[in-house]
Amino acid sequence: MIRVPAKNKKAISQELKKFQVHIQNLAAKGKSSTEEDARILINDILCYVLGYDKYSDLKTEFKDKNNRLDYVVKLTEGPHAKKKDKFDFIIEAKAANVDLKQDHVNQTLTYCLNLNVDYFILTNVKEWQLFKVIKTKSKTDAELIWEVNLLNGTDLDSMTDDMYVFSKFAYIDQAWEEVSDFSKATEVGEIMAIIYSEKFLKHICRQLKDIHEVKVSEGALQDVLSKEVFKDFSKLNKSLLKRLNTPETKSKSSCEKDDTHSAETIPNPETQMNAEIVKNDQEVA
Repeated sequence: MIRVPAKNKKAISQELKKFQVHIQNLAAKGKSSTEEDARILINDILCYVLGYDKYSDLKTEFKDKNNRLDYVVKLTEGPHAKKKDKFDFIIEAKAANVDLKQDHVNQTLTYCLNLNVDYFILTNVKEWQLFKVIKTKSKTDAELIWEVNLLNGTDLDSMTDDMYVFSKFAYIDQAWEEVSDFSKATEVGEIMAIIYSEKFLKHICRQLKDIHEVKVSEGALQDVLSKEVFKDFSKLNKSLLKRLNTPETKSKSSCEKDDTHSAETIPNPETQMNAEIVKNDQEVA
């Protein structure tokens, strides 16, 4: 997805290869390893693999109110270079034997909100996760947009591409925005909404009729999708599905009328009404 410049790929690959054995050795220590052990490796990975200047780019043990942040990143290049008091992002470190959990995400999200920072990295050396802070009128959340496990057996070339995203070069080139957009576009809920849209269902029904010479209603197709393909409908983006099922030619007043009956305009994947199935049969025919 992200094109890695050749010069960056070569440098990251060469350095990452040197650190693999050290990461494996640290992981092998199990519960006897500490966060301080992890920080030694993280410092060097940030510097030699990811291109950050540990003297000028990274502020360690940064104090903010009653909190002490592992790393706060402030670059002399990039989107916030001219904003003296604006930090670029936060890095939170954990011991190699600590699994990265939602509690750690929530903790770092709080730091980001206090410093008005839009991104943060969470790592235990073995795993690296990149989050974007999402702010809406109703809530504030952290969205995981990229991750890599350095011990999952992935080949060095693929691992290099994945680790590039965490690099100083990628951040300065604003690749994180591209990664965020890609993550949003490929969310399960977004894809489910498109597949369940009236236009897409009708297209599949036509294809099935052309291939098998049998008429399949949209209701029957929804039933198959709900039982065999998508089993967790809590992720379905109903707002997007509603927009997809609203013809662009409708007038504003017509759209507002539809809004008052949103539950009726969104197909229910789990319960199909006979009237709807009959209607769908007629449309396919």
